[in-house]
Amino acid sequence: MSKLNLIILFFLLSMSSIFGQEFDLYPPNGLFADDIGQRNSKIDLSKVNGSPYLNEEFSRGTIKTSSKSYPSLLRYNAYTDAIEIKLDANKTTQLLLEEGISAVINNQEYKYLNFKSGNSVKNGYLIQPESIDGKVQLFYRFEKEYIEGEKSNSSYNISSSSRFQEKKEYYILKEGDSFAAPFKNNKKNILNTLSNKRAQVAKFISKNKLKSKNEDDLIKIIKYYNSI
Repeated sequence: MSKLNLIILFFLLSMSSIFGQEFDLYPPNGLFADDIGQRNSKIDLSKVNGSPYLNEEFSRGTIKTSSKSYPSLLRYNAYTDAIEIKLDANKTTQLLLEEGISAVINNQEYKYLNFKSGNSVKNGYLIQPESIDGKVQLFYRFEKEYIEGEKSNSSYNISSSSRFQEKKEYYILKEGDSFAAPFKNNKKNILNTLSNKRAQVAKFISKNKLKSKNEDDLIKIIKYYNSI
């Protein structure tokens, strides 16, 4: 066998091994939902500016239940509020929407929780940027709203394309509460939310020159609150 043929054979065997490993990530059928794509199918994504996904590509992540963890290829659809699972090259499904079942993607955990929205309580995925021990947990919710474009009906109006509009909102879940509450990440609101330790938290923020609009600093504030 020639050197060129050996190189080609080695390449094919390597690729086969890689793809075999990639799709050797198959969680149990009991964790699948059946309605993937129903909301996406109502729009032509090729004609929309932007993407419904937080990250377009599938990433190696983990599905977590109360008793087990399953390595999987995952991505989050912020338009349909769904964790999508790649089963093989041609098949995708989505994670069952149920409390107690979560997903870790790019080191952030997506938990299916109750949260306050306006005057009602809804359920959906809240993203935990970092695991924090204590009575107060920090989350954010990332949504992508579909805005349909408008056609110009005269020379005075300008046509607009359909697009996805992003929205990110922070939430606090306190021990004993049945739902996470939204809050604006400014200093005044943080101190009101953590009012039982207001003086200590205010001093910590000032001493360390922390900015509440900075997510890393916000995590530091919550960690400090839980430590005192």
